Amino acid sequence: MASEDKSSENQLTNTEDVNIMNAVGSNIQGVQNTLGTLFSRIEQNSRQTFAMSKGMVQMMEQEYKANMRISSTFEPAGNGNVRMSLIIDNGTQLPATSMTGVLEFKASEIDVLFFTSYQNNDENQPLPNLFQSSCDLAPQAKYTQVIEIRTKEIKQCNGSITLNLMNPLLPQESIELKHNFGLYLIDQFKIEILDHKKNLKIVDNLYYPVNFLRDIFKIHPINGINYGTCISLSSPKCIIICEITNVAEDHNTVEVEFTSNNQELAQMLIAELSSLCVE
Repeated sequence: MASEDKSSENQLTNTEDVNIMNAVGSNIQGVQNTLGTLFSRIEQNSRQTFAMSKGMVQMMEQEYKANMRISSTFEPAGNGNVRMSLIIDNGTQLPATSMTGVLEFKASEIDVLFFTSYQNNDENQPLPNLFQSSCDLAPQAKYTQVIEIRTKEIKQCNGSITLNLMNPLLPQESIELKHNFGLYLIDQFKIEILDHKKNLKIVDNLYYPVNFLRDIFKIHPINGINYGTCISLSSPKCIIICEITNVAEDHNTVEVEFTSNNQELAQMLIAELSSLCVE
């Protein structure tokens, strides 16, 4: 009898051990499942957060690229050089910070001199030269950099300005903006209206719209473009005279006689004017 009781007791103990082990195994499996689900959610959230962050960084980059504008104008400096005015317009509601620039010309026979740089406002606040050090530009503000370009000879060439600024959401990465421009022959001549023509060799006769000539030669509206008007384009070594020799009845088109002391350069200018007139 005692032997049967002991056997029953051992069997009960074994059953309890099995039940405990099953319960522990079930709990461990449950914990593992829970941890797996948790890690899966963390991984998913991390991917979503990364995608969202990357999207925000790209949106910020597009904001600057869409609303920051770079432009340039050219005029003779009066000493044989060309004065270039670079204008950066920050049309965003955000500051442009740590701006730096690189100016490049495709022609090698060009020297670049940097002059004043300032923020366009009521006081024309001075700013650093962004080609030599970084500078910041306030929202809705304009940056102007005056650059003097010295060429060994009058020639048409192309150039580019690459601007880099800090991405506010990712300071270790920069946003790059690029501005391509052309330095035309017409930009390198001093232009003025003469009282009379000079005795130079005839190069060609061509017709142009009056509005094109007024725009390309920067003739003030107060000055008429009439028969006999002489427009001088001069540099230290060359002069080209554009004389109005015929005016159409509707006054919208005129014939221009080109004379010059440099036939080759005058022909190049005529080709450039023809190209710009088509554009």
